[in-house]
Amino acid sequence: MAVILLMTITLFGCSTNTAPITSSNKIIPIVQTQDIKYHSGFQFTISPNGKWMIYLKSEPEKLVILNLLDFKKSELELTETEFVEFSLNANECWTKDSRYCVFPSLALNYKTIGPHPTLIVDINEGNDPKVIRQTSWNLTQQKIRYADLQPDELFTCSDCVSSAIKKNERYLMQQYVGSYLHFSPDYDGANHESFNIISHDKNKIYFQKERRTKEATLYEFDVSKQNEKKLVSFSSFLRGCANIERLRLSHDQKYLAMQVSYGCSFVTSPELYIFDLEKGESVSVAKNVYYDVHWNSQSQRLYFYKCDVGGGCGGKNDHIYFFEVG
Repeated sequence: MAVILLMTITLFGCSTNTAPITSSNKIIPIVQTQDIKYHSGFQFTISPNGKWMIYLKSEPEKLVILNLLDFKKSELELTETEFVEFSLNANECWTKDSRYCVFPSLALNYKTIGPHPTLIVDINEGNDPKVIRQTSWNLTQQKIRYADLQPDELFTCSDCVSSAIKKNERYLMQQYVGSYLHFSPDYDGANHESFNIISHDKNKIYFQKERRTKEATLYEFDVSKQNEKKLVSFSSFLRGCANIERLRLSHDQKYLAMQVSYGCSFVTSPELYIFDLEKGESVSVAKNVYYDVHWNSQSQRLYFYKCDVGGGCGGKNDHIYFFEVG
């Protein structure tokens, strides 16, 4: 009976070239994040220096600033008409010195006339962090020293490059592997689900030739060498429609995180994998992982939101976790 059970689990969902990154890896919950209670679309962002995490918690909605060194947190109140939206996929909201995180607000303010204020989180090294509200991109109005800061040009995060460098990434991917790409039609950068991405140095493209088939395969195209190779495949003995999404490359470009699910009509809860691009090996990190994942700036930790029950996020035991490599 034990042998049959083990076989069933193995055949349900598997990948090729699977091996542990190290023998001591484990996921660690950040217990201070237990009160998130987010049901769908949870996102977070990490500062370029890897010290600060910002996320939005619900019931009631507050911006939370978490110190990733000692896990102390601060909560900032939002008014009932204020709305924060993270940028699709990358969440690059930070100035390069990790002091400010800027959220251009797209919501309407029904109580006042004029544009809804942009929200700027001033970390101030954790000493009484605050939200600055302003209706202009001229940051000198708030006596902030980034007088030359413009939207979508200098913002960054722990595992992304400046959004100014990312501007032609879609063109490059279309040029080399365009017939295979999967993009959201209303966004000009990497698509929200990240079915295909380009490396930070723009020399490697990670893509899938087909989606939601019996076997999901991830390929790498080398721009300088003009060749492609197969990296890893995922398939299920019991289910079809294998799907790889939310690809996330570490800052040092050595590791590629991804979420894998199965099913055509009833989709399984995503399972988080990390692929070692140097060794050509993948490891399963955790199940029931939804939405954003982010590397720290040293590429040693992967942060993610794991739900206690698959398909039922918002429970009291849901946490942000991190996984250490190396």
